[in-house]
Amino acid sequence: MQEAKGHIWLTREDARARVLEASRFSPRVERIAVAQSVGRVCAADVASRQSLPNAPSSRWDGVAVRYDDFAAGMPDTSGWREGREYAFSNTGIGIRGDYDTVVRIEEVSFDAEGRISFAAAPAQRGALVMPVGATLEEGEPLARTGQTITPELAALLAGGGWAEVDVYARPRVAFIPSGNELVDAGRELPLGKNVETNSLMAAAKLRAWGAEPLVRPIVADDVGLLVEALCEAVEDCDIVILNGGSSKGTDDCAVPAIERVARVLCHAVLMGPGAHTSLSVTSEGVPVIGLSGPSGGAECTIDWYVKPLVDRYFGLGFNEPPKVRARLLAALDLSQRSSGSKVKMAVRCLLARSSDGFVAAPMGVLPESLRLQYRGGNAFVFASGVGFALGEEAEAELRYPYAFPPRAEGLFDDLESHALVL
Repeated sequence: MQEAKGHIWLTREDARARVLEASRFSPRVERIAVAQSVGRVCAADVASRQSLPNAPSSRWDGVAVRYDDFAAGMPDTSGWREGREYAFSNTGIGIRGDYDTVVRIEEVSFDAEGRISFAAAPAQRGALVMPVGATLEEGEPLARTGQTITPELAALLAGGGWAEVDVYARPRVAFIPSGNELVDAGRELPLGKNVETNSLMAAAKLRAWGAEPLVRPIVADDVGLLVEALCEAVEDCDIVILNGGSSKGTDDCAVPAIERVARVLCHAVLMGPGAHTSLSVTSEGVPVIGLSGPSGGAECTIDWYVKPLVDRYFGLGFNEPPKVRARLLAALDLSQRSSGSKVKMAVRCLLARSSDGFVAAPMGVLPESLRLQYRGGNAFVFASGVGFALGEEAEAELRYPYAFPPRAEGLFDDLESHALVL
């Protein structure tokens, strides 16, 4: 879709695909301690430097013996001595000497004089002995390029002999808040002004995704000042976000500023909230995302358009959010919207499991206790046209981070309404 004034409108999916295709990343690599690597992304394949165990070891607390001593049946052990015919062995500890078999300590007894006896002879040579490399073999693959390091993987890397590991440096993401009405959080709020909070939300999300947020000072609604801030950001950042000034107000000048430093792929998207989000890319392949100013839209659109870029920086593909069919517990009434609007509305919902599938309740009809507990909801239902009737089934898309929906029994007993007017 393209407006008469030349502005390009794309669907959410097409806009995301275009900016992913046009962006070019050259991830930097850094070497860090394995102990500090959890949450980072491997920049190279990693194989074990050593075998574990590196010597035959005991699988059980017991006594190590020579299997040949039992070849003819149960031997006379009255003259056996520790360190000669047998040795104590503990789980995971290397077996000393030429002992080749372990007997469980529960099957061993000692008389008053300390003479050892066995309840039964070992069934086979090597019983309860871990051979070299049973846990980990030298050269065995441990991690692959693009794999996120978990606590378990970090422990495996350490066991494989790695004290340091090569990871991708965190992508640097500039966040430029703009608007004459904005005041930094924590400052006294003059009459008619607004608190700049989107940078706090965005920085937290970016850190959770593995990026390094670089929040810039608030920039006034001035094309020249915005161009200056954008030029500085695209020089030393991998992704640039300009927040605010993207709609049709008299002070909205984000798009004219972006057009001076990047090629605009779309000026707006056919999805609300945050329909006036623009996506652009510089000649060097740096994506510039113009997020709409209102917090309700920004906290959705940063998930939809920026997280996929962070993932792409790390070499990861885009994973479609999980979707399910859900029965609506309230009507979604779009009759008061402009009849010609082609913008879909992403309605925040609380998605839950029921005995016969899934149900979804728009956040606007939930009692305050649930709105506070599930702030922002855990799913979207996308409404267009006249909306949905009560009880109608719709597609619900889970919100990131994707979590298994709660059970519905008793959860929705106190709905404030069974209709939401959008």
